[in-house]
Order: sequence, then structure tokens, then C-alpha cells
Amino acid sequence: MATTVTVMHDTQTHAVVMVNADGGAVAEPGPIVLTSLVGAQLNAFGGASVVPPRVAITKIESSCGPSAGADAGYTIDYGGNGGLLFIHEGSLKLDDLNLIMSTPADVVVTPQHNSVSFTAILTLKKIKGFAGSASMAKIG
Repeated sequence: MATTVTVMHDTQTHAVVMVNADGGAVAEPGPIVLTSLVGAQLNAFGGASVVPPRVAITKIESSCGPSAGADAGYTIDYGGNGGLLFIHEGSLKLDDLNLIMSTPADVVVTPQHNSVSFTAILTLKKIKGFAGSASMAKIG
């Protein structure tokens, strides 16, 4: 299976990435490598930071063809606490999502069967590290 990843649009704060799979020989994963987005860990995530880049998936548009395997759509691994996100065949549009990574990791879209063909378009919100401060008031 040829699984291809195409960056369609990329700015400092968001990226739109398309993943295509054509139902070939093996269920080949399609990794969206965060450091390959504009400026890698520096510019793409708002400037130099010691915090590794992370993303939140904010939109998914998908069209997945039928498969010979049972429940054989595809999965999206975005480093979330809830595990893999599974998408079955058919078409769908999920908007206003906020699927935030728990740890920095590449987003990986993987067909679950060698006959699956699909197009998935993910909108990624780039998250830079947060630096803040806190103080406690003295009582008494």
C-alpha cells in the first residue's frame, strides 16, 4: 500500500495535512512528522523553545472506501491519553475538535487492512510550550 502524506497548508499556528492510502500490498502507516512542518521546532511553533512541539487535531475530513477486512478502516495515533482514534468506512466531517496530545509525538495514520483506501484531511493546531507563574498570598 502506498500511504502518502501531503502538507496542504502550513503556517506558524496551523497545518492542514492530507493522508492518502490506495489499498495496496501492506497496511503501511502514514506519519505526519511534526518537525517537518514549517521551521521545525523553532519557527513553526512560534519561535525558539525548549519545549518539544505538540499539536491538537481540530478538524477531520475523511472518505474511506469499503474493505475486505472486518472493521478495517484506519486509525489516527495523535499521542492522546485515550489511545487510537478509529475511523470506519464511509465519509465524515468532524469539526470543532480539540484532541490534544498528552506527549509530543508524530501523528500517525494507519490503514487497518491491506484493502483499505481512504483520504483523510487533518487540521492541526500547533501548540508551543506554556510558561507561566503562580504566587501565593501570605495570610496573617
